[in-house]
Amino acid sequence: MKKKRKKEHAWWLLNPKYLQKQIDGYGYYFSWGNYVISLLISFGGIFVCGRLFSLSWYMVMILAVAWIIMLPGMLLNGYKNMYEHKKFLEASDYMEQILYSFQQEGKILSALRDTESLFPEGRMRTTIGETIAYIEQGTYEHDLYQEAFQKIEEQYPGRRMIAIHSFLRVIEKNGGDYRNGIRLLLADKALWVENVLLLQEEKKRGRTRVIVALLITILLAAVFHGVYRTMPEQYSIINNSVTQIATTCYFLLNMLIFRKANQELAKSWLEREIEDDEKKVREYWKIVTQKKKTYRLSYRICYNWLIKEINLRFPQWLMELALLLQGNNVQVAISKTVTEAPTVLRPELEKMIEKLKEQPESMEPYMEFLNMFQLSYVQSAMKMLYAISESGNGDSQEQIQVMVQRNEKLLDQAEKILNERKLAGITTIGYLPQITISFEMMINMAVFMMVFLTKMSI
Repeated sequence: MKKKRKKEHAWWLLNPKYLQKQIDGYGYYFSWGNYVISLLISFGGIFVCGRLFSLSWYMVMILAVAWIIMLPGMLLNGYKNMYEHKKFLEASDYMEQILYSFQQEGKILSALRDTESLFPEGRMRTTIGETIAYIEQGTYEHDLYQEAFQKIEEQYPGRRMIAIHSFLRVIEKNGGDYRNGIRLLLADKALWVENVLLLQEEKKRGRTRVIVALLITILLAAVFHGVYRTMPEQYSIINNSVTQIATTCYFLLNMLIFRKANQELAKSWLEREIEDDEKKVREYWKIVTQKKKTYRLSYRICYNWLIKEINLRFPQWLMELALLLQGNNVQVAISKTVTEAPTVLRPELEKMIEKLKEQPESMEPYMEFLNMFQLSYVQSAMKMLYAISESGNGDSQEQIQVMVQRNEKLLDQAEKILNERKLAGITTIGYLPQITISFEMMINMAVFMMVFLTKMSI
């Protein structure tokens, strides 16, 4: 399905009706008047650049045609950016409200009805309405609430949405004190929103830096081209076919850079979690556990990469474990996390569970978890889990709260690691204008030297 969409975006967007349909799908009105105005302004800019860089008319036409092909996609990215931002805000409001509403009665259906009433007409209200209707009809295949919540999760995907729904389903089925769990989910949600908003601002600043870099390098290229234009006619390279092609390629590359920078803003803010690369994790684990001295460099690279992956994944896993501890003992809660645990943690979790079966009251299985990496925050969390397992029901909730409070800082650090990874794309794009200007200047300099040496030898 995704491949089909990419193919359509490459060519189908040139069809005005298809472009209109795509923008309508994002819930926005598309003005053809504004489209024509933006097209005319773009053509004006291309014409000025063509004159400034002495491009022949057919090179200017190539740039104009390229822009006509790119412009619909860039316009669609602008609407998609607004759509994804609105979708993120809707999901954020829903997650917060469903938790507060559930806190009042502890019933999913009443919480959904209360949440639905607070949303205006639109995608979220419609989706909640479909979820309520599915629950009220009472017909399901395996799990009524899981199947009903999938309607929301499909429209607003994300790890936190699934975690909240899973928690509500467990409480609906088993009962119990859910206040601490809701506080935990609300705190995690607030942290997530803060970091997503920070990521949005950083990406906008990154796009601005790309635009500024493009303008500066184009101005620099214009200055050098002005120097070539002032040279005597016998040494002039402005009409040389290689120079013409190089300059045209330079502008085409800058158009692609600008388009790519816009695409970085048009990505989903809900599906921002980076998926496990299971094959890579397993390969790195194998290298690290073998510890062969002949592969010291590869060992160090794999070791450092795994630490970064643990820094990202461990706080998320501990958060899910804390939710399960609301209604399970430590060993049962850990066992329930294994199936969906991050790949980088799964081998050690499986080892811990096996050892806990052999030594259920021993501290050793906890302290051996990820001990080869000597991560103090992991060892601290494992000591706390052991203490909770030994304390019984009396003090366990207080100890869980202490563990959660410590984990909040780790979650914040994990979110920032995620932001850094998501910013890598726009950061890399920011360096590309320097490469394109260097390419253009090197070609022109080489052409000038060839012309100069040829004239000198005559």
